[in-house]
Amino acid sequence: MPNTKIPPADPHVSILLVDANLAGSAARKLILEEVGYQVEIAESGEDAVERFREERHTVVVCDFRLPGMQGPELIRILRELEPRLAVIVLSGLSSTLGLTPEATGADVVLQKSASELTQLKRAVAKLAKPSRKPARKAGTKTRPLRKATGK
Repeated sequence: MPNTKIPPADPHVSILLVDANLAGSAARKLILEEVGYQVEIAESGEDAVERFREERHTVVVCDFRLPGMQGPELIRILRELEPRLAVIVLSGLSSTLGLTPEATGADVVLQKSASELTQLKRAVAKLAKPSRKPARKAGTKTRPLRKATGK
């Protein structure tokens, strides 16, 4: 049986949750704080930018659809402030809209669902690791790895 245990959180990792749905944000905040992360909530893209300028968070978790600005626009603004920022996009329509990391500019796109909280904890744990490379911009594609030829 594979090990599905989520590692303990680094207490120095801070997460900014951005979603107009306060009930959903409260549930995500509770779960992430139980693991050990510091979590702050913003209700809109504008609020998120203001809070991020006040305190640089390690990870941003945002809804794709936000009041005032969409998730990809928020990601672009935040990445101008912090190019190595880890971003997770949540959407109830990710499969319907075909949302991908390349299309949104996020590192991870998660479908809002019954298994979302477990997936969110895993994604945050993975993205919060030190020595992240600068993130990709929305609309850029990843290049396939080249095989080693031994030459």
